[in-house]
Amino acid sequence: MKSDMLKNNLLYPEKRSLFILSLFLILTYFVCFLPALEASPKKNNGGEVRENNLLSSANSKWTAKWIWQNRDSSLPNTWLCLRKKVTLLEKPSSAPTRIAVENKYWLFINGSLVVSDGGMDIRPDFSNTYYDSLDIAPYLNSGENIISVLVWYKGGVNGYSQNMTKIGGLLFQSDLKGVEPSIIISDDSWKIKEHPAFIRTPQQQQWGDYKWVEYPVIYDAQKEFTGMNSWTSQSFDEHDWPLASIIADASGSPWNKLLYRTIPMHEILKPVDFINKAALPKQVTSDTTFTLELGNNIQGHVLFKINSKTEGDTILIRMNEWYTERYITKTGLQEYTTFQWQNPSGQPWKKHSVEFSFKNVTGEIQVLDVKFLPDGYNTKILGKFESDNTRLNTLWKKCLNTSYVCMRDQFYDCPDRERGQWWGDVSEQILYSFYLYDHNASLLAKKGFRELFNTQKEDKSLYTTAPGNRFHLPDQNMAAVMSIGDYFMYTADSSLVRELYPKISAYFKQYISNTRNCDGMLILQKDVWNWIDWGDSLDVKTGSANTVVNGLFVRLSETMKMLAKVSGALSDIKYYENMQRQVKKNFNSYFWNNKKNAYAFYRLKDSLSSISDDRSNAWAVLAGAVDNKKLKGVIDILKSKLWASPYQERYIEEALFVLGLPEEALLRMLSYYRPDIDSWSQTMWERMGNNSTNNHAWAASPCYLLGAYVAGIKPIKPGYSEYEVMPMLGNLTYVSASIPTQKEVIAVSDSLREDTFTMDLVSPKGCKAIVGIPQIKKWISVEVNGTTIWKKGKFIKALDAITSAKSDKGFIKFKVAPGNWKFTAHLR
Repeated sequence: MKSDMLKNNLLYPEKRSLFILSLFLILTYFVCFLPALEASPKKNNGGEVRENNLLSSANSKWTAKWIWQNRDSSLPNTWLCLRKKVTLLEKPSSAPTRIAVENKYWLFINGSLVVSDGGMDIRPDFSNTYYDSLDIAPYLNSGENIISVLVWYKGGVNGYSQNMTKIGGLLFQSDLKGVEPSIIISDDSWKIKEHPAFIRTPQQQQWGDYKWVEYPVIYDAQKEFTGMNSWTSQSFDEHDWPLASIIADASGSPWNKLLYRTIPMHEILKPVDFINKAALPKQVTSDTTFTLELGNNIQGHVLFKINSKTEGDTILIRMNEWYTERYITKTGLQEYTTFQWQNPSGQPWKKHSVEFSFKNVTGEIQVLDVKFLPDGYNTKILGKFESDNTRLNTLWKKCLNTSYVCMRDQFYDCPDRERGQWWGDVSEQILYSFYLYDHNASLLAKKGFRELFNTQKEDKSLYTTAPGNRFHLPDQNMAAVMSIGDYFMYTADSSLVRELYPKISAYFKQYISNTRNCDGMLILQKDVWNWIDWGDSLDVKTGSANTVVNGLFVRLSETMKMLAKVSGALSDIKYYENMQRQVKKNFNSYFWNNKKNAYAFYRLKDSLSSISDDRSNAWAVLAGAVDNKKLKGVIDILKSKLWASPYQERYIEEALFVLGLPEEALLRMLSYYRPDIDSWSQTMWERMGNNSTNNHAWAASPCYLLGAYVAGIKPIKPGYSEYEVMPMLGNLTYVSASIPTQKEVIAVSDSLREDTFTMDLVSPKGCKAIVGIPQIKKWISVEVNGTTIWKKGKFIKALDAITSAKSDKGFIKFKVAPGNWKFTAHLR
C-alpha cells in the first residue's frame, strides 16, 4: 500500500509538488527538531523508568580522542593532570559535555571544582565503557578559560565487580551552543603531567584477595605544584608540560563502545562538623592519635586545614579497619581533602569515627579545622516508618542507614571491605529501595540489571558479581532474576523487560532447565558455588535436590510467566507453567519429613537430610506447598529455629506474614535482630550483630517487610496503578509509613484503640487503592471521612469514590479512589 501511494505521488504532476514539500518538512523535522527532543528531559509515563537523559548526548558524533601519556608509560595507580586553554568570544548558552575516563576524575573549570570523583568504578560489560554527561556552561566565561582534569588511573588486578584496562585515558567533548569555537575536544593539544605529590602505592588486598581495586592514597604536599589545586588556575605556568598523546578514537580499544551512565552524577555537598569537634587539639607537637566522632555510617571524605612549622610530618586518616589515607605535610598553611571515598564503619573503635594519627612530628602543627564531607548516591530519602515499638523504629532506621551506605556507582554488598555487586544482596537492595527512595534509586537498579545480563555467559548462566566474572552462585542468580519481576511491579517499566527478555528467557531455558532431573526438580550442580546461605545447620550436597533452591524455582517460574506476558512472548508462558507444575507436584514427596513433621534441607536419591531448618520450611510456604496438615509443624520450625543468616532471614519472616501471623513475624524480627538493635553500630551486621562487617546490604530487608506487610502497602498492578493497603499490625497499636512510588508518595497512619481502628490514607493521583480494615476485632461499622460505608457485614453505597471489594477473614476491603481518606472502624 505504501508503494502505491509513493507511485501515485510521483506519477501525477499535480501531487508531485505537495509530496516534495511534505518530504522536505519531514526531513527538516528529523534534522532540526528530533535531536533537541531526544536531548531534552523525558517525563516518566509510568511504563518506563527514564534515565537522566538531559545531557546523555547532544546527539552529536564523538570527534574527541582518547588521550594519555604514550602507551609505554602507563603504570597502575597513576594520577595525571590534563589542561586545556580555550578562548571563547562570549559565554555559551549551554555546553553539554561528555566525559569518560579510566577510572576516576576531578574536573576543574577556571580553578573551581565542578565534578568530584567522576566516572564509574565499573563497566557496562566486559569490554565497553560508561561516560558522564553534564552542562559546563555555568562555569565558562567570555574570554580565556582553563579546563583541568585530574585523572586517577588505577589498573592492576580486577576486583570482584571491576574490570581494569592496561592503560589510562581521558575522553572529553563539549558541544557549545551560541558561541565560537562550538566544540572542545580532547586531542594532542592538551597539556599533561603526572601529579608529583601522589606517591605510587601497590594494590591492596583484603583477606588475601583483591575484592575491589584499591590503592591507598599517599599525598606528599612537599612535592606538589605551588599549591594543592594551583595547577587548575588560569595563571599557572604550563610551558614545560608535554603534550598529550592520542591513544585511540572514541570507540577505540580498550574502551570500545561508549554508553551513557544513566544514573545521576554525585552531588558536591557541604561539609559538616564532627560531634566532638571541641575535643580537637589546637596544636600537635609530638606523635599523637585522636578520633573524631561522626555519629553515623555514611560515605564521604575528610577535609582539614593546618599550619605546619615543619615539613615531612605524616598524618594518617582512617575511617575503618580496611583503608588508610596518608598526607605528608609541607611548611605553612595548607588544606587537604581525602581522595578515596570511605565510610566510618566504626571498626575497630565501636563508634562511627575518623582516626587521625600524627607521625614523625618534628615541630609544631596548628590544627585549624577538620570537617567531614558527606557523599553518596544521588537520591532523596522519601520513605518513613514509625510505630509504637521504639525498638522496631530503631531497627528500621539502622536498615535505612545500611541501605544508603551500600549504594554509589553500583549496589555494594558492603562499602568498606568488598564493594562487590553481589546479586543476592542486590536482589534485596532493589526491593527495599522502593520503600525508601525517589526515582533515582530505580535508575541504579535498571543499570544493574543491564550489567547482569550484558555479561551473561555462553551457557546462558550468570555471574553473581556481574559485571565482574568471579563467581557463580545459582541460588543468588535466581533471586536476581526474580527481582526483575519486583522491579517491574513497582515501576511498570515494560521497556526494560522487553529489552532484556531474550536474555532472561535464554537463562531459564538454556541454563536453568538443564539443571533438572527426570522429575523436573532442580539439582545442585558441580563446578558452581552451591552457597544457599551463611548461618547455622547448613547441609549442602552436590547432586541433591535442595528445598530452598526448588522453592526459589517456583517463584522464579511465576516471575518468568509475568515477564513473558509483558514481552509479548505468550507462547513461553505454558513452557514456564509446565516446569513450575512439575516442581510443585513433587515438592512435598521430595522434601516433607513425616518423622520430623517438617521439611528437610534436601533429598539425595532416597535419603532426606537430617536438618529441618527455618530456610527450607519458609521456602515451602513461599512455594505454596504447605497444606493444613503440615502447617503446625512448619510454624513450629519458623518460630523456634534461628539458623539463617540475614540473607535468608527476610524470606523466613516474609513466610510468617504470608501465613497471616504478623505477631509471630514481628516477634521473630525483634528477636533475630536484637544484637543489631542493641549494637553501637548505626548500620546492620553481616551475620546478626557484632559479626563480620557491620554495614552489609542484605541485612536491611526489614525496610521492605515493615513497609509491605506491617504498613501493608504493595502494588497489585504495575507501577502502583492499583495497590493494596493491608496493615498487619501484630501486637502493635500504632503504625505510620510513607512509601514512594513512581508517581507520588503514599502516606498511611494506623491507630488501634480499645474500641476503634483508624486509618488515615493519602492516595496519589492515578493510583487506585484496595484498603483493608484488619479484622483484629469484631467491628460493627466502618465510616470514611465521617460517612458510614459498612455496617454489620454489609456495604452501604454512600460515597462515589468508595466501593466494596471482596472481604475475607483477615480484612474488610474497599476500592478507594485517589484522595485523602480517614477510615474508622467501630465496635458499635
